[in-house]
Amino acid sequence: MTEIPTPPQFTHLCDRCGRPLDAREVRFVAKIQVFASPGPIVVDSGDLLRGHRDEIAALIRQCAQMTEEELMKDVFVEFKFDLCLRCQRDFIANPMPVVRGAA
Repeated sequence: MTEIPTPPQFTHLCDRCGRPLDAREVRFVAKIQVFASPGPIVVDSGDLLRGHRDEIAALIRQCAQMTEEELMKDVFVEFKFDLCLRCQRDFIANPMPVVRGAA
């Protein structure tokens, strides 16, 4: 009796090239986190003596008109990509391709 080969089970797609990834092959996950880098906070005596109530109220009003997603985009965004072997190698070789005309 001959054994019938099991057809491949595709569990993911490569987010770069779109190729279906077989459950038996290696899948690579690339995570990219983009977040605001905290810089030095400069506070002088004028800042300490000044009232900030109006500034805080204005910020609260501004934030009230934005969605949580809009607020978070200015602070933290994370991307997650499934990659096949070929695309993983291409990504490792050039993770930040130069964009022509950007500046």
